[in-house]
Amino acid sequence: MDSEPFANPHRGEVELRLSIGLFRLRPSFERLVAAEAEVGSIISLLDAAAKGEVRLGVMAPFLWAIADPKPECTRECFLAAVAGQGITASCAAFVDVMAGLLPPEPDQRHSQ
Repeated sequence: MDSEPFANPHRGEVELRLSIGLFRLRPSFERLVAAEAEVGSIISLLDAAAKGEVRLGVMAPFLWAIADPKPECTRECFLAAVAGQGITASCAAFVDVMAGLLPPEPDQRHSQ
């Protein structure tokens, strides 16, 4: 059995557990561009997240855009699963992805 974790946090990957299965979120450049086409500016999304103003209708399509595809899961199926579980069930994964997009705090960039 493979002991490698499902998501690699060193690459910014995050796990999202839904009623339909476990998904790996990979916020690569290409997927973030696709997410922007779907929900608008990532910077605006980060700003809304910081203010606690992210809506399910934005968060779910964003997560879909950065999730590893599964042949058995359509976009509609994924969005329905996120909506069915409510915003709080997916919020932790969303926050982890957003935190990975932010630059490190100044004291973390330069170690002495």
